[in-house]
Amino acid sequence: MVKLVSIEEVYSSKSGSLKTSAMLKISPNVKSKITLADTTKPSLVNVDLSAKNWSLSHDTKSKDTTFRANWKPSSDVKVNMTQKIPGNKAYLVPNPHIKVTKTGVFGKGSNSVAVEHDMMQRRSGATLSLYAGEDKRYKLKLSSSTSKGGFMQASTGMLRSKLAKGTLLHSASISGSTKAQVMTLKSRLGSDMKTKMSYSTSNQSLSMVGIQMSNVDGHKVRTTLTVSAPVHQMNKPQVQVGVKLDL
Repeated sequence: MVKLVSIEEVYSSKSGSLKTSAMLKISPNVKSKITLADTTKPSLVNVDLSAKNWSLSHDTKSKDTTFRANWKPSSDVKVNMTQKIPGNKAYLVPNPHIKVTKTGVFGKGSNSVAVEHDMMQRRSGATLSLYAGEDKRYKLKLSSSTSKGGFMQASTGMLRSKLAKGTLLHSASISGSTKAQVMTLKSRLGSDMKTKMSYSTSNQSLSMVGIQMSNVDGHKVRTTLTVSAPVHQMNKPQVQVGVKLDL
């Protein structure tokens, strides 16, 4: 029996659209998410099917269909496979994106090395993630990728530090490349509210996200507010508001 699990409304001031999403439980292991957009008239945007180890989505505007699957050949190895069919061009299949992640490379723990290859875009990449300190307090992430010609295209890095428990500021991080960086600060205002503020040097923009969890008549409600604007045009922000109700 199909059961309605949750309803979500998201409004964006940039596009002036209101998107409504409904999550349906089709079977004990399979869920479906249907998204509608309402600008001048309602229109179907996305249809998603998901289970524990796979998902299938279709974008009605771009006509792109994406299938994702993941499995673990062993306890420390995980394989992620993504097959995209752009514009319903089925003749491009199979050309998947494969990513293999191995944990515990440098001793026990969450330290990992991931290698990936996109057959459709003919690009490869590798990512190294290292953790240190209690509760993974420090994290260093280094990534590199190649272009279609096989030449090194980009190298990025991320350094994050969790701060002492009980402080307003929960974590601070900086990520990016030599050309552009993103600085992020995260805070937890109690157990039911958290915020994130990011500054990007590439477009000199500031973004702030606030998430509030609440309970209404026994139902969980998540309210999300996102505000972003270039630092030299703070009087013209872009606002997105979302409300999700779990039934």
